[in-house]
Amino acid sequence: MTHIQYVDELIREYLLFRGFAGTLKMFDIELKQDKEKGFRVDRIVDQFLQLIYSHDLNAVREFWHHLHSRMFSKLEIEFTSSLKKLENGVLKLFLVNAICNNKPEKVTEFLNKMAPELQHQAEWKEWFLIPFIKNPEENPSFSLYFSRQWQDTLLISLHNFLACVYQVLPQPTLSGYEEEVTRLRRLTEENEMLRQRLSLPLSQGQTSTQPPLDLMDDFYNIAQETPTTNNESQVNTLKNLIRSIGGGGGGATSNPVLSSSGNSMFYTVSDSKPVSKQRQNSTPSHQMKTASPSAEEKIPHLGVAKRSASVEGRKLRDSSSHLLRQHSHSLY
Repeated sequence: MTHIQYVDELIREYLLFRGFAGTLKMFDIELKQDKEKGFRVDRIVDQFLQLIYSHDLNAVREFWHHLHSRMFSKLEIEFTSSLKKLENGVLKLFLVNAICNNKPEKVTEFLNKMAPELQHQAEWKEWFLIPFIKNPEENPSFSLYFSRQWQDTLLISLHNFLACVYQVLPQPTLSGYEEEVTRLRRLTEENEMLRQRLSLPLSQGQTSTQPPLDLMDDFYNIAQETPTTNNESQVNTLKNLIRSIGGGGGGATSNPVLSSSGNSMFYTVSDSKPVSKQRQNSTPSHQMKTASPSAEEKIPHLGVAKRSASVEGRKLRDSSSHLLRQHSHSLY
């Protein structure tokens, strides 16, 4: 956490700028007495070694308890076993260092002070016999702890554990400036890279954009198909039928039953009742007259003709609907 030192410098600069001389003086004093060493892991490990080499058991325990209250207590419960192993390792290193430096009084002091706390732990039972063992470094139960490899491994494990703890601790807003600077720098580099990629084709007079594809109607292929003879005959039949129904194109076809003295009677069929119209081929539209109410008396078979026209109209309508459906199916 090297950025913590930079934040401390920013705070000192701010206090100096505001003229808070007394606050700045107390701030410098607190920094010198900082037990957490500015969150620098290497300095914390060095502090442990310094206290161990000075055989100050109380200082070692106080320093460990301070770290526990400030940092270790905020960890998840799953780290409890690892934390306990590291604490026992530091205490064993203190005891081994006292034996190696021929400090039997420090060994006795350690066992007397730590007995209430350690005597119930199985891994410490043999350690209470170590003052009565001659050359404990040659004893199979203790030879491992006197090796340089074990001591170095313990210090490395302590260093890595503290580094991981600092990473998971909640950080103040002021100390997050480094992450923001890194993020902005990364975004700036990405923008510059994208700008260069875009400007390269433009400088070469080329564009990587492909022309759009030709649009094609879904019914294009249907329009290009050549209708078969059957389809043509159906179309012609349908046209003739519609022409005969509408009475356009070549004149209306006359019903032999309804033909009378050169005039053709054409009846349109509806859902309610037939409506009669009288039309003469050569007579203009403004001279057309509607059938008189006494037409049935003048034409004896008019009632039969009406029914015949109604039936014929229904047949024509059904036939035309059927042909239209066949034609639509043949097209699609």
